[in-house]
Amino acid sequence: MIGSAIAGTEVSVAELTDSLSRLLLGNGMTTVRVKGGAHHVLEMGATGSDAVARSEGGLFTVTNNGAGTVALASLEGETSLSGQRKVVIVRAGQQSIVRPGQGPSDPTPIPASLLLKVNWPGRPRRQALVAGQTDPGTHLLVDGKSVQPDAEGRFSVPVSLKEGKNRVRVSARSVGGLQQEEQAELSVDTTPPKGVTVDPGLWK
Repeated sequence: MIGSAIAGTEVSVAELTDSLSRLLLGNGMTTVRVKGGAHHVLEMGATGSDAVARSEGGLFTVTNNGAGTVALASLEGETSLSGQRKVVIVRAGQQSIVRPGQGPSDPTPIPASLLLKVNWPGRPRRQALVAGQTDPGTHLLVDGKSVQPDAEGRFSVPVSLKEGKNRVRVSARSVGGLQQEEQAELSVDTTPPKGVTVDPGLWK
C-alpha cells in the first residue's frame, strides 16, 4: 500500500494486519495505491460518515469534508464504496459521492472539467466573505487555507485583507485529479472621505 495526502489531511490507522489495513480519513484528500495479488485488503473509513472504500488492488483518491460528504474516484483497478447499506463498484475512470444520510451515488465517468464559480465581494473590507460553488467532494484552498464545501459543493469563508490591493486565490482539485484556479485582486480602502467644503456664497 502506498499513499499520499494533500497538506492538512488527517489520516489515522484503525487496524493493521497481514491481510487487512483499515484507515480513517478525518478530512481532506488522499490518494492510495493498493498492490494487487498480495492478498491484502485496504479499507478506508471517513469521520462523520459510514462510508467505507475497499480495495484489493488499484489506485483511488478519496475526499472527506468531515461533515458526511465523501467522494471517491478510481484511477486504476476498481474500488467498492459502501454507505447506508448500499455498495457500488467504482471502476477505473469512474467516481461516486456519498452525501450525508445517503448511500453512494451510482458511479459516473470522471468529468472532463471541474466546476468552480467564485462570488468575489463587491466592496471588500478588512474582513471579506469569499463564497462560491464547486463539485461536491472537491478539495478547496482559499488563500492557501483548506476549505470544505458542503454536500452540494457550496462554500463560504471569511478572508482577512490588508489595506490596499490583495490578490486572493481559490484553488480546486477534484477526486478525479482535475485542477482549476480562480483569482481576483481585492482592493481595500478604509480612509474616511475628505471633509466636504461648501462655498460660503451659497448661504447669502
